[in-house]
Amino acid sequence: QPGEHWVSVIARADAGVNAAALSFVKFFGGESLYIGVVDDGNGGKVWGLDTQTTDPNGGGDAIAGGGDITTDTFLVVRMVLGAGGNDDVADLWINPDITAGPPSLGTAAVAGAQFNEDRANNRGIDEIRLATENGSFYVDELRIGSTFADVAPLPAPATLTILGAGAAAHLRRRRMARAYLHHREPNR
Repeated sequence: QPGEHWVSVIARADAGVNAAALSFVKFFGGESLYIGVVDDGNGGKVWGLDTQTTDPNGGGDAIAGGGDITTDTFLVVRMVLGAGGNDDVADLWINPDITAGPPSLGTAAVAGAQFNEDRANNRGIDEIRLATENGSFYVDELRIGSTFADVAPLPAPATLTILGAGAAAHLRRRRMARAYLHHREPNR
């Protein structure tokens, strides 16, 4: 369906994964959009997008974004689906600040990656696949929505209050323990 669609995932990969074979979250429909590990152009592996738009044999357009693939990473993708043809674009953010609201295009690790989601044949995005070769690819909290807030929810205010109260109680207890140790009388 034309319009803006958002996807987020927390991902991590082993250092041994094969960037050429892709470790990815793949969205099928026409030419696929891959979110995952790509070659950085210097023999390294980073997070990026592969749009599968130029090579019908599967080579595609791998676009490096950056980041350390071996640590848990929050990846956010905005797909803007046009009316048809090859006018669909995807943008990738790596660990965006979710408290600041929707990230700006200027802060995207990859911006304007073109792909073709096949609405002409009524396929749409009809499949999501998680896969890897030569190593492990870990995925958690895969979210799909129509807004940034749908895929990057903030903790509830009550949760933040509880965490703050717990931290304050812990600090108070530490101060009281230090004061007790500092002021107690020596042994006789």
